[in-house]
Amino acid sequence: DGIRDFCLSRGLGDVYKRQAYEMIVQNYAMGNLSSIKDFISGDVYDGFAEAIELRNKLKQKLFNDVIEFDSVEIKDATLLKDMVQIQVVFETKMISYGMNSDEELIEGNKDSPQVIKDTWIFQKSIRSKDPGWELISTNADD
Repeated sequence: DGIRDFCLSRGLGDVYKRQAYEMIVQNYAMGNLSSIKDFISGDVYDGFAEAIELRNKLKQKLFNDVIEFDSVEIKDATLLKDMVQIQVVFETKMISYGMNSDEELIEGNKDSPQVIKDTWIFQKSIRSKDPGWELISTNADD
């Protein structure tokens, strides 16, 4: 359909979606929002910053390593005024775990990849020449 064709013609192909996902989850885990601030909305930034601040306060570390993508699918695409929003479902195998200040595992698994299913929403102005899309919502489908 037209919106999906627009998404593909404006740089939201599989390679971009995979690179964006991997870059965002890894930088979020490292607590490095400066590297991704141009790719995420203010609301997503604030939510990430709050979670990172809490992790730091508790002296916890998060590790995210995407091993492989099982699927990346545009689930929905809508046009709101001059903004295109697309809902993308990522299904990955990821090593994801948290450690406390004593280097003890507090969540996840260091050795075995977990299947992670995330639904993210990206948006972009139909008038924009910038190839980048902005992440405006994240939701883990656990």
